[in-house]
Amino acid sequence: MDVQAWFAEQFTETVSPDKLNKPRARQLAALIATGGYDGAELLECRRDLESGNEILLLRVLVPLGQRALVNDIEPEEPVAVLIGRDNLLPHAYPLRPGFPDHVPHFNVAPPDRPRSLCLYEVAAEEVRRTYTAIGFVERIRWWLAETAYGRLHGEAQPLDPLFQQTGLALIMPFSDIKPGMLYAAGRVSERTDSPVRLIVIDHQNAAQLQERQGLYAVVYLRTPPVEHGRIRDLPFDMAHLVRTYQEIGADISEVLGEALLATYIAAHVKFLLDQPLILIIETPLTRAGGGVEAKTVRAFIAHNVSAGNLAIKLGVLIKEQGIWGRPLLMQPEIQDLTSIDLIPADTHEPFDRARAQLASGYPIIEAVPTALLGAGALGSQIALIAGRGGYGCRIIIDNDYLFPHNLARHGLGPEYIGWSKAVAVCRELNGLLGDDTVEAIHDDILSPSGESRWPAALGDVQRVIDASASVPVARWLACDAEREAQAASCFLSPSGRDAVVLLEGEARSPRLDHLEMSYYRHLVGNAGLAGHLSAGEIALYVGGCRNPSVRIPQTQVAALTGSVVEALCRRPWPSTGGIYLWRSSEGLTGIAYHAFEGEPFEQVQVGEWTVWVRRGLLHEVAEARERAGRLETGGILVGTCDRDRKIIYVVSHYDPPPDSTHELTGFVRGTVGVYQTIVDVQARTADNLTYIGEWHTHPPGCGTRPSRDDEKLLWWIHEALRWSDAPALILIAGDDGYRLVLRDSAEQHFEGLI
Repeated sequence: MDVQAWFAEQFTETVSPDKLNKPRARQLAALIATGGYDGAELLECRRDLESGNEILLLRVLVPLGQRALVNDIEPEEPVAVLIGRDNLLPHAYPLRPGFPDHVPHFNVAPPDRPRSLCLYEVAAEEVRRTYTAIGFVERIRWWLAETAYGRLHGEAQPLDPLFQQTGLALIMPFSDIKPGMLYAAGRVSERTDSPVRLIVIDHQNAAQLQERQGLYAVVYLRTPPVEHGRIRDLPFDMAHLVRTYQEIGADISEVLGEALLATYIAAHVKFLLDQPLILIIETPLTRAGGGVEAKTVRAFIAHNVSAGNLAIKLGVLIKEQGIWGRPLLMQPEIQDLTSIDLIPADTHEPFDRARAQLASGYPIIEAVPTALLGAGALGSQIALIAGRGGYGCRIIIDNDYLFPHNLARHGLGPEYIGWSKAVAVCRELNGLLGDDTVEAIHDDILSPSGESRWPAALGDVQRVIDASASVPVARWLACDAEREAQAASCFLSPSGRDAVVLLEGEARSPRLDHLEMSYYRHLVGNAGLAGHLSAGEIALYVGGCRNPSVRIPQTQVAALTGSVVEALCRRPWPSTGGIYLWRSSEGLTGIAYHAFEGEPFEQVQVGEWTVWVRRGLLHEVAEARERAGRLETGGILVGTCDRDRKIIYVVSHYDPPPDSTHELTGFVRGTVGVYQTIVDVQARTADNLTYIGEWHTHPPGCGTRPSRDDEKLLWWIHEALRWSDAPALILIAGDDGYRLVLRDSAEQHFEGLI
């Protein structure tokens, strides 16, 4: 098209800059006429007498340097700036004959109109808020310079599609779409503007589809790859469509005829020949010199011709007396295709893991196979939120059912009342992501049925997320489960105000139970976590007084779950393990974040008991011994006992009370403040930590072998703890390290060195 001639024909009246009517035209002319701006020269102003639109013919000075040009852009380019209605942005049109029109970022236009530069990436409404005349001209100069150097479409920017978007929508199915497969399509609703959904046809559904009204026959084609370039005008008839693809090196008429012939040959879908046609064309896109990076998939609805009639026009089928057949000679007649009108439609790819990650702004990576233990309020929302980000679970296990009261905080809807929670969440995830990779196991985590795949299924995953909100489940996962997968435990505080994530480190070090103990330690020592384990308000009892339901609003659960999913699915799991805690304020006016590294524990076997001692505690006791010099010192130990597994966790020590006696040959621990310390520890940790024994040091030059006084102390502790069914424990620090002395009966004691 001769763009200069087109503007000369449309804009016949020449006007002086001071006689322009359009405000933006006057602003732009005034900017350039002042002489204070040297980015462009004003050549002429003209007006369209019929529409009142005005144009400014400019000579734009392009800021080019010495670098070699990729595209033919000259240092001075004539440009027409068209100013239309006041609520529209101006448009810029290059006027030079031979201006490169194959480059990206041209606006589309009807075949009889010139194409303007696509200057902005955001909507026009956004640009209008900050529009200025000088900013507009500078944007033109930027477009020309970046196009000259081939940088306008950045390497990180997705490739432009072959055609512009339209308003009609065709929704693709989850199954892999391939040329040669047979498809039908139908509207989702009776509304004429409703989307059209593609349907894969097989021998099972063909008879049912044959009775359906408003059905389309669908032909899916894939062209050879083409190099990314400008967006092309939409073809509105079949001949134009064929020519457009011929221009980019793809002849679709032959493959279209072959596809229609395949529809005739497959007897169970021959009825589609009498249906209106939808043509879907996939075109792989490449960058200059690169491989396939993207694709354009565009649909065209031929509303005034059936698939069979198009086959006749292409010369691949005939129809006589209502019977379809094949001609002796097949000679496509492209010139007859102009009568076939096309309605372009946008295709919408199905929502899968890759698209979920892309839409969420995440890097597209293969989801780590993960098992989710617990599909309750927190577990269900973790599963569904992670699924929408493309990080769905592989296995979901729970033995509970969805009841009406669960709907206040559960991720499922009322249509699933009475369903197995695991099965229902699994169904939602598979429907969401369309890959049927999520498996539901309805079983008790701790007492699986004999025929269940659980817990052997742990061998199929690389990660395990415990969302059961059950300490026994978390402890089983830490101590008893046969697994190599790393594990995490996540739960809400009793009030629902806080969320916690415990993440194992590499090679399961530290383990979940060690992280649990460190978590309790931080609850005691961090003033910002006061009240974390305070009980919430009970809303109702479900099935009796031993099954209360706590009053927690869904807004709170939703706000915290997003943070939990970020830690579990988005961020790399730390090699040292981690403890993460989010505290929401009253009314959700803010969320405080606390993060702590995992802490290693040292193991020692003492009699029948396995004792785990926090390594940091040993260092702290060693420092206390050094500070005490020649005197002995000591204090109380807090931790907990797992009586079923005969495990003792030694978590924290406390400095000697002020009334303690320190001597060269002994230490007597005082009592001032000890009772209150123990009460405070138990309150802050909801009785998960308590008094478990004593620690003291021996002076330099002495080992850790217990003295007669230590024997008496051990007996005293045993008597103090006799009603708690816990063994007596002493930790002694000396020149040979640390010794644990344990008595779990009145008759004997056991020792172990760390």
